[in-house]
Amino acid sequence: MTESQKQAYEWAKRMNYQSVAAKYAKTLALLVDELLAAHAKLEPNNPMTLDELREMDGEPVWIKSLTDQTERWGLVSLFRQATTGKLYVYIYDTGHGERNLSSQEYGMTWLAYRCKPEEEHHVWM
Repeated sequence: MTESQKQAYEWAKRMNYQSVAAKYAKTLALLVDELLAAHAKLEPNNPMTLDELREMDGEPVWIKSLTDQTERWGLVSLFRQATTGKLYVYIYDTGHGERNLSSQEYGMTWLAYRCKPEEEHHVWM
């Protein structure tokens, strides 16, 4: 936002004129405040934890390889080992077919995100 836009925004918030244009400007300024407050509540697109991944069985996640720097969509699949009963998170790699990424390697060879990093929400201010 330019300096003149900031000044106009602040002026509109303080305005008490009764004209239609003045009321419209104040309403818009208040809406901008609400949007900024809502944006502040959005979660950042940080790498997910294994607990978060366990809650997303069957859901898509964005995979980032830490070994070859490739990125692509994958599907979360939970697997409970029959002999130990231990729960594992696997990612079906949509870019390479049957290749699975194991929770045992999570954080060392790959990370998962809720959305593509460039799809994060941005504010114009």
